[in-house]
Amino acid sequence: NFRWLFHAIVTLSGIYFFILYLSSPSLKKIIAVQVLFFLGLFSHEFTFIFPGIFFILFFLFKVKNKTSLSFRNLFTWFFIPQGIFIGLYFCVSKITCEHWFWHDGNFSSVIQTASLATTFLKYLAKFFLFYRYLPLYSLDGWLREISTNVFWICGFMIVIAAGVIFFALRLKKTGSSIGYLWLAIALCFFISLLPVLPLDSSFLHYIYPDRYGYLPSVFFYIFLVSASFSLLKKFSVPFLCAYSFLCWILLSQTIFSWNSTNDYCNRLVKNYKPFLNYEKVFILDVPAYYNGIAAFRSAVEERIFFEFGLPLEKICFIAGSYHDSASDSLLLVHLSDNVIEFKGNLRKTPYFSTIGGWAKS
Repeated sequence: NFRWLFHAIVTLSGIYFFILYLSSPSLKKIIAVQVLFFLGLFSHEFTFIFPGIFFILFFLFKVKNKTSLSFRNLFTWFFIPQGIFIGLYFCVSKITCEHWFWHDGNFSSVIQTASLATTFLKYLAKFFLFYRYLPLYSLDGWLREISTNVFWICGFMIVIAAGVIFFALRLKKTGSSIGYLWLAIALCFFISLLPVLPLDSSFLHYIYPDRYGYLPSVFFYIFLVSASFSLLKKFSVPFLCAYSFLCWILLSQTIFSWNSTNDYCNRLVKNYKPFLNYEKVFILDVPAYYNGIAAFRSAVEERIFFEFGLPLEKICFIAGSYHDSASDSLLLVHLSDNVIEFKGNLRKTPYFSTIGGWAKS
């Protein structure tokens, strides 16, 4: 929606003006960076991590003697005002929403070391190996088991950390400019993943978490293009053309899934017409997610209202669930006093979402 697009524009523009400032300092660029940071912060919490990205870019320019900005002025003119903005964000969220984060309630749900490491590895596989598109239905259970095994997770994280450290030490000896660029962009990519690590990571054949990777993909593709031209030389253009063609094919599959989900949801809404004469209708289950795409997660009443002009108070939406096809339905419904209990097909991913909210097992 517009908020995601607005957030991407202001935050990436903030990075652009910061790079301009490193090359040619001026007060106008400082003001531009801080205004854009403020707008990005209050449009989405992802902006929390941008001081880290600013520091990486500053270090890249500093190590190559491309900027006159000092560490002291970096903190005085950039990090201290941004710290004040972040503190203001927490206060506003607490006052208006009664919790510290706009989207999430507390710090304990954000800081989960084991799950963060698992999701980080999933994102690496998602970007580097097209993990979501791989035909690994038979290996799905095995992959999920690995993702919850502490020893496997620690082993992978140690290998990645060792690789980054080894590359950094090599750069210190050689002083390669392109190497420093790769390292800086890779670190920016890692940092940009931090806000999305506590979120849903059911990547295998599920499309709805893709939006969490939009911003990190900016740094990933910069890294991919620069590494291709440096390592593949004359083969870089054919490689990137083939890569783009593959992305186009996979994106076409995604667009088809979006369109089919949209058609299915429209048919469901039209099927509501026979119930217009009732004073109160309880909708037990709708496809909150259909075939891996967010469907009626939080807008089923509104969609019916716009289709038929039916007052919202006549509709009571009980829950939504993950549907893989039009044949999915509830297996059991039990009514006892004022409690409605129902059961659907078991899934390894979160299944029910109550009142159109976040998925619940």
